[in-house]
Amino acid sequence: MWQWFLAGALVLLNLATILIVMVVVRLHLRRVGWVLGEARRGHVPADETAAQATARAEALRKLLAELDVRIAELRRLSGPGADGRHSPAAESRRDEIRRLANQGIDPVGIAQRLDMHVGEVELMVHLDRSASGAASGMRR
Repeated sequence: MWQWFLAGALVLLNLATILIVMVVVRLHLRRVGWVLGEARRGHVPADETAAQATARAEALRKLLAELDVRIAELRRLSGPGADGRHSPAAESRRDEIRRLANQGIDPVGIAQRLDMHVGEVELMVHLDRSASGAASGMRR
């Protein structure tokens, strides 16, 4: 259960970061626009304005690259991959829960052994049993 809270917190944190970056980018664009406007009126040398614009464009490229990394991390944390499969760690945990449940250990015992919430273990056991029941029903 705590994994859901952690994933939710990460999503909110990354959304807040994206919003902050958007505000910063907008402020930079306004400032660059103001500097360019001053250059057109002859108040700022054009080569100085071009250097500032180039530096800011490079800073924006770096911010966008960082955002791409964070978005990819969010997608990875939010569930199965693009191929619809879970990570090897998640599969390993599901296999361990399945093995312990087949040994007759109740969900509370499994949760204690694997340091998980009981509800999460119960859900995985129920889903596993439902899937195996549906599979055996299809074989008949």
